[in-house]
Amino acid sequence: MQSLRMRITLGTIASTAIVVSLSALCVWVAGRAVFTRTIEGKLIDRAVIWQERGIAVSSHLSHWRDVQAPDLPPSSFMAQILDDQRHEIDHSPSMPTNESFVQILERGVPPGQVVALRLDDGRPYLCIWVKTFSRAPASPAGTPLPAPGPPGLASQPLIALIAYDMLSFDNELTRLGWLLIGLWVAAVVLSAVISLWLCRAVLSPVRRLSQTIKDIDPSNLTARVGTDDVPVEMMEVLQRLNDLFTRVEMAIQREKTTIANIAHELRNPIAGLRTTLEFALARQCEAGAKQTQERCLVMVVQMQSMVGNLLTLARLEAGQETWLPEEVDVVHLLHATWELHASRASERALTIAWGGAESALITSSREQVRVIASNLLDNAVSYALGGSTITVTATRREGQLTLTMANPTDGSLRDASLVFRPFWRGDQARLVGTHCGLGLALVERIVRCLHGTIAAAVDSQGLFTITLTLPTHAPLAVPRAVTPSGHERPSSTEGSGPGQPPASGDFAAAAGPAERPTPGVPASSAAAR
Repeated sequence: MQSLRMRITLGTIASTAIVVSLSALCVWVAGRAVFTRTIEGKLIDRAVIWQERGIAVSSHLSHWRDVQAPDLPPSSFMAQILDDQRHEIDHSPSMPTNESFVQILERGVPPGQVVALRLDDGRPYLCIWVKTFSRAPASPAGTPLPAPGPPGLASQPLIALIAYDMLSFDNELTRLGWLLIGLWVAAVVLSAVISLWLCRAVLSPVRRLSQTIKDIDPSNLTARVGTDDVPVEMMEVLQRLNDLFTRVEMAIQREKTTIANIAHELRNPIAGLRTTLEFALARQCEAGAKQTQERCLVMVVQMQSMVGNLLTLARLEAGQETWLPEEVDVVHLLHATWELHASRASERALTIAWGGAESALITSSREQVRVIASNLLDNAVSYALGGSTITVTATRREGQLTLTMANPTDGSLRDASLVFRPFWRGDQARLVGTHCGLGLALVERIVRCLHGTIAAAVDSQGLFTITLTLPTHAPLAVPRAVTPSGHERPSSTEGSGPGQPPASGDFAAAAGPAERPTPGVPASSAAAR
């Protein structure tokens, strides 16, 4: 696709080249035609004079002074005189040797008509012939010439051939042609220079508009493009663009409001249902009823965790979460969080191997670091191969903490970046009803808000590894919304469509201390919601 700069430049150069070419061609053709008509007119005038007055006979016949024209080069204007038998009587001195204009008679050209001839030497000529007669020359005192017509018996019929050598004229036309070509080249070069300047002048508003749009903060959807010093032709574009920004802002605001409203509306009844089931379990009841209540409580806890995650995601992306910085020992927090998942890990014969530093202090949000640790460990326990080892390594250097968590998998995951998509499940068949695919998506957004980075990878052996980095002194404030690519902007919770697989834990801890395990419910579910 060509740019506007290229189109303007090529259009200007092409139009200039065409116009100058046509103009030069017209000048060349018109100059040739005008000069040719001038020569033809002078040839005809001289032929008429000789036809009417005859040719003066003198001892200096070879000079042919009557043939010369004061405004034409003498060497180019020549004549040849024949008798009525077409025998040459005399010719101009400038006429080429052994050349003759008799071919004009042989071609049957009528008298008084100018034609183009090319002699044997290849030189071009304009030639005309007329019938005339000889007469006595004028006296030195300037006696008037006799009246037109044969002057008595002394006259004899003659044939006068008058020609003009066009070689010099053709040379001048050639030089004119080269001059016009040079002017054409100069005009094309000049048009190219002008087009570059013109592109700058014409496209300057477009560049300013592009830079203005580029400078708009992605997190600020209230920003609009200014219309000051904008050409009238672009005003409609800017108005439509600002209208589009307004509609996008309204749509995103509606989506965020809808997600928050859904989360709030579901949170209260689910919390009430959970409380009722917990009180019912505390009472003495039949064994069958107790098992039913326990299953219901598990589902309620899962629903409550999902709603809590949705609400947290909505708040993160809307920039509504505020965190207080405090000193956190990440290694100690990881060990404490693992205790909440140890029972479920033992059921799958999983072990954990700790590596790196024994202590790693950072200044950050304790609660959000706990959410990150809980979701990462829950994801590892859920998806590691049974009987394998989960490896956790924490190192602190050069002002940042690096945490690596690796666990063997069945190798079904091909694109590790998918695990950060909301509602994406890696094992749909085995984990239906257990995970909803929000845990790692929530972790990714929290890490971005803490000014850290996170990445996932899986090798050819099926070893799944998550690596995240956090600054040791994070500048905590009201976080701005972030996207998975790290660009900050307010937007709704992103999610993949229904039926997509995910590979993440989904239990995000809400603000506040870890809760005690609920009877009959997995410890990790009760502790992180």
